[in-house]
Amino acid sequence: MKIGVFSYFPLPVGLAATTRMMAYSRGMVKLGAEVHLITMYPYESEQSGSVELYGIKLFKLSKRIRPNNPIIRILNFLEGFFFAMKMIRNGNKKKKFDGIIISNDNVFVLGLTTVFLKTLKIPVFFMFDEFPIPIRKYLKERVGFLKEFGYRISLFNVSGLISMTEKLGEFYVRISKRSIDKLVLSTITDLDRFPVKKSVERENYICYMGNMELAKDDVLLIIEAFFILLKRYPQYTLRLYGKPSTSDLQKILSKIKYLDLDNNVEILFAEFNQVPHILQSAKILVSAQPNTTRALGGFPTKLGEYLASGSPTLTTEIGEIGNYVKDGYHLYLAKPSQVEEYAGKLCKIVEEYDIALEVAQNGCQLIFEKYSHIQAGNEILNFIKLVNGKNRE
Repeated sequence: MKIGVFSYFPLPVGLAATTRMMAYSRGMVKLGAEVHLITMYPYESEQSGSVELYGIKLFKLSKRIRPNNPIIRILNFLEGFFFAMKMIRNGNKKKKFDGIIISNDNVFVLGLTTVFLKTLKIPVFFMFDEFPIPIRKYLKERVGFLKEFGYRISLFNVSGLISMTEKLGEFYVRISKRSIDKLVLSTITDLDRFPVKKSVERENYICYMGNMELAKDDVLLIIEAFFILLKRYPQYTLRLYGKPSTSDLQKILSKIKYLDLDNNVEILFAEFNQVPHILQSAKILVSAQPNTTRALGGFPTKLGEYLASGSPTLTTEIGEIGNYVKDGYHLYLAKPSQVEEYAGKLCKIVEEYDIALEVAQNGCQLIFEKYSHIQAGNEILNFIKLVNGKNRE
């Protein structure tokens, strides 16, 4: 099979969305598929055209797409879009795509792309891992009427949906006002990055890793819970890995200063290849999501990597997480926004660390058995075959 993935994410390294995209693409390649990743936003000045990595063909522009001048940004946006469409058209001429996965929820881009792909008679699949911007950025309860109408028109040409959660999938099915085949892939982990180690030397740090976007991750709760833990176990440090926005960074620094944790909390950044070692060397891995509509529809990508590392993991029970993992068996769960409960679970992990390691091994086994990049690639390929078969009948 030949599959294309069109996105605006940086390649081959980026944040959670890029990591997921590279993971399931590697899985599809290992199963014999030809995979093209085409992005309209490279973010880095690198050579354009075709670059092959892990058997995946990467297509990207050679320009940086984030100038300050809004007019130039619009022109670069259009240039990136037309470049991507050209790469898809040229690739389709050589050998027809069995499907293009659009991993871009910009309603304007989604609409134009689906129409263009329809003219090429390429089946279209829309993949998404969060609610659209009004919900995920401004924490609204729903999108506006015009944007909802735009999605409805765009989804008319979509053959199938690939969603991170049931709730997200239902959201787009409702908007489309028609029956669309749907695949749910909660977490996808590239297990080639996490070799199994017989023994690991863990250090006395508690680790959070993410983008530190406070609307998405409740980093302030983690800091407050760590403050409570530190009163009983002063040997620990908290390492926060990520690149928060200026406004979020100020809130995080203010919380650290208010609790007098300047010597106990570090804000760091991890390169892509450093992530597995950092996670595997941590005493405890932590994550937390606030109780928002955005969190209810999402599933933390980092959770799969946390579990794959074999380190004890604590996160909040929000959305559909509880459908896939069991508290006290695969990991530890606390209610969102409950600092005392979260801190209590942290203390429990420290006090019963041998048991926590056994729990972590159960979580690691779960990821290796059910949520690997190979498994995800296989599910995507089978889903595309199924939908294409139905449409040919």
